[in-house]
Amino acid sequence: RASLRGYDYLSRTDEDKFALLLPQADSPVAHAVLRRISEKFHQALKRLSPELPITLEFGTATFPFDGENPTRLFYTAMTHRMSLR
Repeated sequence: RASLRGYDYLSRTDEDKFALLLPQADSPVAHAVLRRISEKFHQALKRLSPELPITLEFGTATFPFDGENPTRLFYTAMTHRMSLR
């Protein structure tokens, strides 16, 4: 949560999946947020288990460019993913 802005919304969608709603965020802003999350996650992981290789995968979709309804946006985010180590 420390990597998010006060009006962003985080929700668990599955056992190991989360969704972020980033109002007023274009693709570069979304990628910057994802990089901050990844950096903080991996810093914490190094303290707990430095040898554990974990890769985080992120998908992004921007309204209205990638879709105008939740189903289309979710599909786009799931198919346009990037990995951060």
